[in-house]
Amino acid sequence: MIGAGGGALRSESDLDAALIDAWTAADRPEKVMLAVSGGGDSMALLARARALTANGAKVCVATVDHRLRPDAAGEAAMVAAAAEGLGFSHETLAWLGDKPSSGLQEAAREARYRLLYEAARRLGAGAIITAHSAEDLAETFFMRLARGAGVRGLSGMALPVRITVAAGAPLPLLRPFIRVRRAALRAAVGAAGLSIIDDPSNEDAQFERVRMRRFLAAGERDCGVSVDAIARSALRLADAAAAEGRLARRRAADLELERFPAGFACCALAALNPDGDAAFLARLIHSVSGAEHPPDERSAQAALLEVLSGRKATLRGAVLAPRRRAADGGGRLFVYREPAALLGRAGVAPVRPVGLAPGERTLWDRRFVVENVLECAAELAPIGNKIAVDASLAASGAPEEAIAAAPALFPENADAIVPWDAPGAFQSLADERFSGGVIRFAAAAPYDGEA
Repeated sequence: MIGAGGGALRSESDLDAALIDAWTAADRPEKVMLAVSGGGDSMALLARARALTANGAKVCVATVDHRLRPDAAGEAAMVAAAAEGLGFSHETLAWLGDKPSSGLQEAAREARYRLLYEAARRLGAGAIITAHSAEDLAETFFMRLARGAGVRGLSGMALPVRITVAAGAPLPLLRPFIRVRRAALRAAVGAAGLSIIDDPSNEDAQFERVRMRRFLAAGERDCGVSVDAIARSALRLADAAAAEGRLARRRAADLELERFPAGFACCALAALNPDGDAAFLARLIHSVSGAEHPPDERSAQAALLEVLSGRKATLRGAVLAPRRRAADGGGRLFVYREPAALLGRAGVAPVRPVGLAPGERTLWDRRFVVENVLECAAELAPIGNKIAVDASLAASGAPEEAIAAAPALFPENADAIVPWDAPGAFQSLADERFSGGVIRFAAAAPYDGEA
């Protein structure tokens, strides 16, 4: 384990303390689910899980069979036997369906987290615990460095995160061993008398993470670039990212940021500073756009310069539109979802309406959780040209196209619509997207119970 002074802490009590600290930071949920694959890291998590039960937590264990190797079912059975031997319930979760010909590891990762989340909700677990190690943190750091990531991206696994699927309530994803080296984790498995299964794909150089693992090993061996040092840097960057988030929230107050239930926002225009507000603006753009990731700060800065010169700018599915006021020389900056991305344009088809039964909920455009509050079936779609502007929105000077990209429910066999401000129907995720820390997967992976 990487200590404050950089020393390696390897005792079982250190691992237990890290596990309890992570559980406590998540408000000590009554039940937790451990993600255990059978590898050395996750078996160490299983080996030390009694530290949780000794403190009153209930533990269940899940193994994901990605159905990519014929041996995977037997490996899941080995984990099940080990878990049940320690007194924990176990489930094997299978990733069904066709597998992609490219991007397999990323698709498998998304399927894994979807399956784990759905199982945790079904079993009543209040958190999911994985056994990611310091090596995982360092590998992720360099993978994102290769893509030119900023502070938040380089922080990687060091940042606290919650995960969910579609419209579900987020659950904490805990990584208690993120400061612990793999060698220390394997030693804990050996001390507990448990077996380890090494996935052969961990040696397959066609995968980026495997190549990065070899790069890091060579760096430690030949250049003295230690995993411990890289992991410490990632942890420090996580602190910097958290501080940047606090500054962004304070800046939102300074700029009198106003959010509208239709899913757009506005703030003081004259006070914006291209040199200091790029990070804030990147968060704001992400909060109202349907993009999976926020823009980088350089692109946000360029968009802001466009706006300050009096022109409209478009970035990552969001429009930035200045509205100046002659009376006070100031004005407002409106930031809203690009309507053409939803309503269609040359080369881009409009989004399809989503049918919802009464009481059904869904995630829409990554920006809203929508529930059909009607007693009849309805279609969920952008308002488009069926705009009904209330007095407060009209007084704000909001562009009509901002409202056109807002969601509405269209009841079957009726001309009326249920607009964005209907009680209980539309939950904006703008604050969640502005602050970060939640990963929403679009749809659940297939599940067939025990493999």
